[in-house]
Amino acid sequence: MKIRFFFLFFILFFPFTLLHAEQRLNFFVGDVTIEINGKNVEPVIGMVLPPNTVIVTGKRSQAHIFDTVSGIVTSIQPEQKITLSSISKTKKNKNLSVWDKLRKEKHATGISTTAAVRGAEEGNVELEWDTGDEESTRKDDRATEWMLFGEKQYERIVHLTKNASDVDGIFLNAASIYYLEGSKTAEKIVPILKKVIAGDAKSIIKSESNKILAAIYFEQGRFDLAWEHMNAAAVTIPESEISETGYYILAQSAFFTNRSDEGRLYLKKMKRYHANSPLIEKIIER
Repeated sequence: MKIRFFFLFFILFFPFTLLHAEQRLNFFVGDVTIEINGKNVEPVIGMVLPPNTVIVTGKRSQAHIFDTVSGIVTSIQPEQKITLSSISKTKKNKNLSVWDKLRKEKHATGISTTAAVRGAEEGNVELEWDTGDEESTRKDDRATEWMLFGEKQYERIVHLTKNASDVDGIFLNAASIYYLEGSKTAEKIVPILKKVIAGDAKSIIKSESNKILAAIYFEQGRFDLAWEHMNAAAVTIPESEISETGYYILAQSAFFTNRSDEGRLYLKKMKRYHANSPLIEKIIER
């Protein structure tokens, strides 16, 4: 009876562990070859890779493997040939926790302010800021929650907004859950924040949503999406107000996606506005 019970437990538990212990190709750029069971397979972002996978990267090419259990990203650099099973833990590097850095930085208050239109020095389309008119300066129904958000009282916000149907409340709930628990909440909050961005939310909410999405994708090694969302946030913020974490994501994601010119530009600006940031030394230039 004990043997049968153990066998049944093994059958039920084993698929569960396989389902949750995955190595995924979260991002690649350039000439990357994937070989599984001796056969070349076309690389696809998000594909699950078995332990016997062989990954070959060409010149100016990279592949980034994400362990869904540990949250560790393994970066395979240009001109390497590596078997997935041979990658030791010492070669894996957990991306610096941008979640921990971002949650400690100053948050938006949800109150619109008058600001100038940013120039287009980087080739970006100019965007209009809120002008402080009657509509944009009306009293916010979520004033209390926004105040708590600025004070980083996330647990209280989650409680106050758990049944929210308004855009401010929905955003504040999702953002607070992320800042409380980190990227493990990605599956739940990413669709919410994407919907917020696609809707008619205030520009400040869209900007904050883009920051969070960028941080999530960065920690997953999805540097193309991290670049896309942080860049979308950056063009709506005066460059002097972009946080050190924001610049870090912009510069590193740019280098990892072969946007070297943009990477150098953002690294230069990061050194200008955050000269003493320890994140500067973490950036790998390409």
